[in-house]
Amino acid sequence: YLLTLSCNFGFKCKSIYKEILKAYPYKDLEYKKFLRIVNFIYDGGYVLNNYNRWKKLTKTKKGEYFISNNQTRTNILMNIGTIIDSELIKVMNGKKLLGNVDQNFINFLKPGDVFNFSGITVKCISIESEQIQVRSLKKKTDKFPVYLGSNQSFGANLSDEILDILSDNYDFPDELKKFLTKQKEDSDIPKKNLILIELFPYEKGEYLFFHTFLGRQTNQTLSKLISDHLSYNKILPSSYVLNDYSFGLYLDSKCERFKKIIDSFFNFKFSEIQFMNTHLAKTVFKEVSYISGLLPKNHINKKKKNFISSDNIFDTLLKYEPEHILMKITEEEVKNHFIRTNQLNKFFSSNYLFKKLNKHSQFSISLINEKSKFKINGPI
Repeated sequence: YLLTLSCNFGFKCKSIYKEILKAYPYKDLEYKKFLRIVNFIYDGGYVLNNYNRWKKLTKTKKGEYFISNNQTRTNILMNIGTIIDSELIKVMNGKKLLGNVDQNFINFLKPGDVFNFSGITVKCISIESEQIQVRSLKKKTDKFPVYLGSNQSFGANLSDEILDILSDNYDFPDELKKFLTKQKEDSDIPKKNLILIELFPYEKGEYLFFHTFLGRQTNQTLSKLISDHLSYNKILPSSYVLNDYSFGLYLDSKCERFKKIIDSFFNFKFSEIQFMNTHLAKTVFKEVSYISGLLPKNHINKKKKNFISSDNIFDTLLKYEPEHILMKITEEEVKNHFIRTNQLNKFFSSNYLFKKLNKHSQFSISLINEKSKFKINGPI
């Protein structure tokens, strides 16, 4: 709103602040916070004001704020009412474009992953918000990106319903009965408010599995949190697998302290979670950057060369100015997301059953053997 005003009549801080307070959502807006917003659209804020590209406004001697130049005005007007939708990410082999994937693809991809794309086997070298850099390999792989379509949201109600069905003597098909019976013989069946955790040897190391039934996005975040916790305890996971029901962390070496470490992990409180270290934070920051006008989704100069990734801005602000107004908005949005889904809170309020096994269970080996599925835009 302030940027739009600055493109026409301009505004003075005190008078426009009184006007904004009349809008119900902003009736309790503090003047100090309002000035932080003005400073942000003026020059980007404390860290970003060192770069002229973030300076959008100019201030007159009378204290009026106007847009700084015509190009900035055009870019602002072109991006009024920006709608954030799924964006295409380039897959690059050096300078060669292999194709585009949906941005959700990068949520389940990590450097070192090998997969088949555009008819060749490639290895992921690096991941940015705008592109994935890969290198072609001669060897073959059975990992293929597939188009998953729209996935049903895996909320608390659906999770509880599935666990209730597994706990009841439901009339399952014979093969599924055998599968569940074998799982119970080898380990156990997870229940509502009871997380099943398994530790078993695999190849030259061990797998630590959490059967949560809390959805892929929650499992993605939990795998990050438990990885950080293990690293703090000098145990370094080398890879992970996950789906809607479970996630597993592979450890190159064996450890005898897992029960104690997991106990301490479950002593986490929801309020203590570092939300800005979750995989969701950069995605949300990118959306906030577009909506706030920091980064234009549409640009008057389509061949601009001085492109800056939202990931780079996020990392810079997280390191040097974590209290920046956009970072606080991002943190609030991420926190609200997990409060709405209620899944993380549910995890930390649950009990858990720790099973140390001699070999994999049926649930675990099903995920280990599952082909990696990445959501992409259209067929290969």
